[in-house]
Parts: sequence; structure tokens; C-alpha cells
Amino acid sequence: MWNNMSGIGRTFGSRDGGRRERFRPARTGACCSEPNKAPRVVRQRREDAMPEREDRRVRRTQQRLHEALLALVREEGFENLTVQRIIDRADVGRATFYAHFQNKEELLLSGFGPLREQLVQRQREARARAPGQPLAFSRALFEHAGAHREVFRVMVGKRSGAAVLRQLQMLLIELMRAEVVAQPPAASRTALRRGEPVARFLAGAFQGLLAWWLEERPALSIDEIDGMFRTMALPALQAGK
Repeated sequence: MWNNMSGIGRTFGSRDGGRRERFRPARTGACCSEPNKAPRVVRQRREDAMPEREDRRVRRTQQRLHEALLALVREEGFENLTVQRIIDRADVGRATFYAHFQNKEELLLSGFGPLREQLVQRQREARARAPGQPLAFSRALFEHAGAHREVFRVMVGKRSGAAVLRQLQMLLIELMRAEVVAQPPAASRTALRRGEPVARFLAGAFQGLLAWWLEERPALSIDEIDGMFRTMALPALQAGK
């Protein structure tokens, strides 16, 4: 019986004068199609909005974790800080923390992406304002660090931890390397060989002076600390040519 019903979608009913009447499913008319579209549109809009809401929740959670981390580092240092202390301060569950980060190091290092973008942009703006002037961006870096003093104190201070110092060092080397290469005659092979040690020297000098300024001499103005750096750094930059 079930086999005989297999053709029900093709042929239906009896013969009328030898003519087979084809069964055609009723096509949805205009009166019915429009109401059917509206739920699909609404549903699609809801589905499109879900990732956006999820992204906002993720950003808010990560922001709370970052704020808690920086506050605790200022109070207790980084090396002995536990994940439990961070999630307690951020009022976030342990499972939520590990859904975003593997450990406290990954949480801290995840903040270097936006920092790099900000500092690279500052470097570009400084070059545009003073084309051809060596190390024109140094003042902008000190200015940025001064505007976010507490954050930079966490990164360069005595309680920052080796992982943080390493990431900051690599970021500064990248910035200084770009500065060295931009100086003529940067295209020569000799200049490129000298450029790497000079970039590392300048990065170390900047990092050390920045830490000294933030922790020991906060009363110094940005112009004063930048003047000290440039006085020592420009001869080294010339040596890279």
C-alpha cells in the first residue's frame, strides 16, 4: 500500500475522458506571501543583532577584568597576583574568566594591542607635524604616558613583572626601529646592520627614563623629561647611520 502512494505527488484522482488530471500544489498567492515575509525579516534582524549584543557583553566583561587587574597590580604587584583576586575584584565568575583568557598573563598582554595602535598613531602624527626631525615622536610618547600615568606605572614599575616588561620592551623596540630606519641613509646595508642595536639601545633608554620619571621624578614636566631623552638619544641615533 505504501508503495502505491509514492506517486501521490504526481498523479491524483480519476480519469476524465482519458485525460489525467495533474495535482498541482496551490501556489502561495500575493495575499499570503507578504504576511509570511514579515516574520522572516524580524527573525533575521534579531539574529543579526545577537552577535552585536554578544560582542558588547564580551567587551564589557574584558574591560572589567582589565580594570580589576590594573587596580590590583598597583596595590599588590603582578607576580603574586592570583586569578581569584582578579575575578573577585571584577565580580566575574571563574568560568567566565577562563572563557576569555587562559591566565592572568594573557589578560595583561591582551591590552598591548590597543596600546600599540595608539603609540604607532602618535608616532605618525609626530612625523607629520615635524617631517625630517629625528625622534620627533618621543615627546608624544611621554605625553601619552603622562596622560595615563597609573597604567604606565603598572607596566614599567618595580611590580610589573617580567612578561609585561618584555612586551613593553618589544613595543618600544618596534617604534625605535621605525625611527632609525627613517633616518637617511637607511637604505645602506651598514645602516641596517647598525640600526637594530641602536633601536634596542634607544628603547632601553626610553623605558628606563620613563620608569624613573613616573616613579621617582613625577614633578618633572614633559618637556624636561623629553629634553633629557633627546640629549642622550640623538648621538646614538646618529651612530646608526
